[in-house]
Amino acid sequence: MTKAIVFGIFYPDLFPVFRELHNLVIYLYLMNRSLLYSRNLAFTFGIFLPVAETIRRCDELTNINYFFNWFDDYLLGGFLIFAAWKVLKNKEGGRIYLAAAWGVAVGAIFLSTLGQLEDIKNDMPDPAPISTEGVLIIKTCFLLLSIIGMTLSFKKSE
Repeated sequence: MTKAIVFGIFYPDLFPVFRELHNLVIYLYLMNRSLLYSRNLAFTFGIFLPVAETIRRCDELTNINYFFNWFDDYLLGGFLIFAAWKVLKNKEGGRIYLAAAWGVAVGAIFLSTLGQLEDIKNDMPDPAPISTEGVLIIKTCFLLLSIIGMTLSFKKSE
């Protein structure tokens, strides 16, 4: 089941970047480094997401009406750091937390990406200091990395 997910997650010949990501996932999976990579990616995302969202919405942080627009990234970052810490303490026990955290991350980032597409369709500006399309590209990259992190967290340590 896990091998089917890992090998079927990308269509590697669609774009060259997908081929490289596909090769990375297969390499990490076969070299039994998947849990380490997923854990380190969770630590990185857990720190980067709240910082990036703070920079993106720095003008909206004091307005209570926008609270839920930015606070979800803080919760997601905390959940990813907690799960990565659990893996650091106990690989097999923490793997479940890591898979759950990545599942939440994939769902949240997927919905956020869809919302960004809706904003582009309706010509709504983004509060970020970069263009709305730039935010969409960043969110799409986060989504791809989250899917990779989730997929790599499924493999048991040997």
